[in-house]
Amino acid sequence: MGKAEALTPKAIANKIKAKGLQKLRWYCQLCQKQCRDENGFKCHIDSEGHQRQMEVFSGRSNFIVDQYSKEFEEDFIRLLSRQYLNSKVSANQVYSDYIKDRHHVHMNSTQWTTLSEFVKYLGKTSKCIVEETPKGWLISYINRDPAYINKKENEEKKEKMEILEEERQKIEIEKRLKELNKFDTLDEEKIKPSELTQEDKEQLANIGLTLKTNSSKLAYDKNIFVSTSSSTNDSKKISNDETNPKPYAKKLTAMEEIMLKEKEKQEFQKRKDQEKHQNTTTTTSTSTTNTSKKEVPWIIKDIVVKIVDKQLSDGKYYKKKGYIMSVENEFLARVKLLDTSDILKIDQIFLETVIPQVGSEVMVLNGKYRGKVASMKDVNFEKFNATLKLSDGTTLTLPYEDFSKLY
Repeated sequence: MGKAEALTPKAIANKIKAKGLQKLRWYCQLCQKQCRDENGFKCHIDSEGHQRQMEVFSGRSNFIVDQYSKEFEEDFIRLLSRQYLNSKVSANQVYSDYIKDRHHVHMNSTQWTTLSEFVKYLGKTSKCIVEETPKGWLISYINRDPAYINKKENEEKKEKMEILEEERQKIEIEKRLKELNKFDTLDEEKIKPSELTQEDKEQLANIGLTLKTNSSKLAYDKNIFVSTSSSTNDSKKISNDETNPKPYAKKLTAMEEIMLKEKEKQEFQKRKDQEKHQNTTTTTSTSTTNTSKKEVPWIIKDIVVKIVDKQLSDGKYYKKKGYIMSVENEFLARVKLLDTSDILKIDQIFLETVIPQVGSEVMVLNGKYRGKVASMKDVNFEKFNATLKLSDGTTLTLPYEDFSKLY
């Protein structure tokens, strides 16, 4: 029978049948010909074209099989690296996705007879991580891209730096707590009651005896014949002695009492004025220091900073890092985040410097060398400062807040 004409039902049916995947055993990889049934495959084998291809194959069989194996391996790994990067997946699932392409390299033309052999080969050559489970073979792609490896190393370094900062803060807090505990223990030791010794008991007995003798003397020294009026006068004198600077002096007159009270009032007022003056001076000094701290601008373009505002977008950007794109009004910075590429306008109060690893470039933010680029040579974690070296050879030791990482 001849071929069916175009757009006839038979031709359309043949095209529909040819579209889908057919049985693997009726596919000829050399000729890249798919047959629908056993009879068609027999006819193809007996054809002249297939016989010529077989003659070529017999001469270079090893080379052709190796070539097909290489193509099959490259296509399989490419599919795995694109669709299933950084994830564990079943080998059967990857293979089923691979054979969806009608013109793929079939496994019967490669050096591997089964998929499990091919998976074991990938594991032996360290191209994939292979794991055998009751559900089948699981594979995961090993990404050896230099950019991906560098990114991973940088992320690990950042995590280590953050861990070091947290550890430093913990050590500081522990030191302060220890100091406070020392003072508390000293106070407790001072306040703790101790048992009375024999010497203390003897001293107390002596004090009691002296008190008794003094009281008896006072009782005998009293004049029995003194009237009650004189005793009342004596009590008045004793009460006046509190205001009178000289004990047992004569009674003050009304004018003298008024003058003495006014003098006391003036002295009290003077003390109050002095205290007020001291408070105002201290508050003004603290306010001036605070304003001077606030007024000094330290932000510079192209430095990496960290956001320390917990209230910004409900803490969404807290401890996020970015670099300063531009500075407005000396205190307002336009920051572009490194992770999300979001651009924010933030005051320098809500920003913090970033300390990079040793050997990287930084920018000086305060002092004589402000705006100069330097390389970080050493970090002193106890004193919270670092040693920097400028391009002209001068070395500086600056605290963390006076320099930051260069973008």
